Amino acid sequence: HLSYPNVFRFDEHWYMLPESSERRDLILYRARSFPNDWEPVVQLLTNVRVVDATLHRDNGTWWLMAGSADSPGGAFDDTLHVYRAAALTGPWIASPRNAVRSDPSCSRPAGPLFRWKGKWIRPVQDCRGRYGRALHLLALASIDDSGPHEQLLATVCGDERAGVTCTHTYSRVG
Repeated sequence: HLSYPNVFRFDEHWYMLPESSERRDLILYRARSFPNDWEPVVQLLTNVRVVDATLHRDNGTWWLMAGSADSPGGAFDDTLHVYRAAALTGPWIASPRNAVRSDPSCSRPAGPLFRWKGKWIRPVQDCRGRYGRALHLLALASIDDSGPHEQLLATVCGDERAGVTCTHTYSRVG
């Protein structure tokens, strides 16, 4: 099972970080010929069950945020784990505070971070009650080993009257 392909461009190359929690690893791929031909570059994490892994570069440090079921009592929908690295290819270091967040309303990533009005915005899933209930757009003030420090900007939810019952991913280009 491969899903949630975090696709991004860095140093003139296209990369993809698909979810592979069933395999208990996280492999970074580089496009040989974008968008159809990919090759594995490096295994970023091993022996972990993470979903919706999202990369973000801040002041020269790479950050990886993901939902994880590897915390005591944790579930993919309500715990956030963070990892950091000086280089995209690692080595990746888990925060000693993982899980840095345990809250089904704002832990699980919902898409890549994007810039809006000079701020980094982090989409997150609101899984209270059910998967795909809604998503929130959070303004990222900073990130460190204690996790992201954020402020709620907006909430996007389905409209059951219009037949839209799930909202769990937001991706934006430009």
